[in-house]
Amino acid sequence: MKNSLQYNKINCSILILLFFISFTIRLVAVLALPQEGSDSGDYIKLARNIRAHRSFSYDGTIPDDSRAPLYPAFIASVFFVCGESLPPIRIIQAGLDALTCLLVFICALILWENVLIAYLGCGIAMIHPSLIGSTTFILSETIATHVITFSLLFLMLAMKRSEKKYYMFSGILLGIGTLGKPICLLFPLFLFMCCCMYKKWRWVLPFFIIFIGSFCITILPWTARNFFQFNKFIPVSSNIGGNLWIGSYEPWGGTYSSEMNALHNRLAVKFDPTIKGHYRIDDYLKKEALKRIKSDPTTYIRLCLGKTVRFWLRIPGEEEILRDRFILKWLIYLSHYTLLCLFVYGLIALCKNGCLAVYHIIPLTIIVYFTLLHAAFSALPRFRIPIIPMVILLSSYGLVHFYRRLRTDKTRRTASAS
Repeated sequence: MKNSLQYNKINCSILILLFFISFTIRLVAVLALPQEGSDSGDYIKLARNIRAHRSFSYDGTIPDDSRAPLYPAFIASVFFVCGESLPPIRIIQAGLDALTCLLVFICALILWENVLIAYLGCGIAMIHPSLIGSTTFILSETIATHVITFSLLFLMLAMKRSEKKYYMFSGILLGIGTLGKPICLLFPLFLFMCCCMYKKWRWVLPFFIIFIGSFCITILPWTARNFFQFNKFIPVSSNIGGNLWIGSYEPWGGTYSSEMNALHNRLAVKFDPTIKGHYRIDDYLKKEALKRIKSDPTTYIRLCLGKTVRFWLRIPGEEEILRDRFILKWLIYLSHYTLLCLFVYGLIALCKNGCLAVYHIIPLTIIVYFTLLHAAFSALPRFRIPIIPMVILLSSYGLVHFYRRLRTDKTRRTASAS
């Protein structure tokens, strides 16, 4: 399916138009349906103290290690320019997500070298409900999606052209994305192992040294800050234990509960208040979770399967935005399941094509990685938003492949009838 439409047929004015349409759709959403999630208050408090006290803390004095720094720093920068107002944050998020749609276009060109698939992928991203909805929330998903997609774009380009500078750019951007979504921390190693199964490790290793090195250098200053503040190795944030505890707790079904804050408060009184750091609570929860998993692995496996189903088959914002909007809710569910079916079809068609290059596995690798880690720890539907652009890439490929197959079958039937 290569070169059916050449790069010289790309019209930049059309891309600019697509950007403004995407931005307008999101701007209407953020003005009509402004939302705040369960974590929004924490991000805003941290941002206010970054701006007022140059301190990553909730009270301006005691440093925090429970949150990743990217999104609070983003909010603080908007507060610095626009004052403490939330609408500018949502408007900037709308612009970033509109740019993400164009990144999907470029990624599709790199992967498939087909402008039709690229425009189709961009079009799907423009009207994707979860991408649009994420811009209305004061949550980290929109900016993380943009940075991670940008990183993967450079990684595809690096693998396709074997150019070291693109590996470096990709590593830096993935490091920034990890400072927003710490779940990405182990992705470089996971991707390296997957690539070694596809290519000889001697070919993969030199390039991945640059990629992983750039990634580590990017997050190193924050890791060093955590070490000097808390005298403990905390790469990004100390939430692994808490997420594992939630994901292994059967009464909550392995998902978040409003009782989690009360649990944190009860545990906090057990520790010396003169020693700063959330990591002590997190370490305690991690030990408790591991004991629970070891004593009843069957229940944990069942919870992991349930979390995987929730991760993929439920839609973000179902309670916050779509409550009492039944027609809209089921239309979004229909579009979501259609996209998943096209994703599966596209993946099967790509494998049957027999012309898989190493850069083709990047979208699938991060999809599998996010699925496995969220199944193991905790999974909310909004946690899949950063990988939606990669799902769209394979779905748009599947849609074009399915359409061409129908046309081919119709041509054959017409020829047979004549």
